Amino acid sequence: MAIIGATVSIAVALCLVLAAHAANTRAQVAADAAALAAADTASGRIPGDACGRAAAIAAEHGVALNGCDAGRTETFVTVSLDFGWITLTAASRAGLPDSVP
Repeated sequence: MAIIGATVSIAVALCLVLAAHAANTRAQVAADAAALAAADTASGRIPGDACGRAAAIAAEHGVALNGCDAGRTETFVTVSLDFGWITLTAASRAGLPDSVP
């Protein structure tokens, strides 16, 4: 009986860890997508407000946009996602590479 209890406990713990990893990945993907959308808008490729576009993309991914700094050549965004009693955050940058040859 103890072996079954230990096995179930390990399985539940593993499920929680994997769910947290999936939620963290979801937040990072949303941050990347929001940063790319904001960068496209800030560069003039897409008309509109860069941070407004980032907020819309973040909302489509089910996360909240916490910060947006959109410049013409570089954009930074931060997003958050509530996972149970934990708030997961992710940040992303989109723009020109640090060193352009």
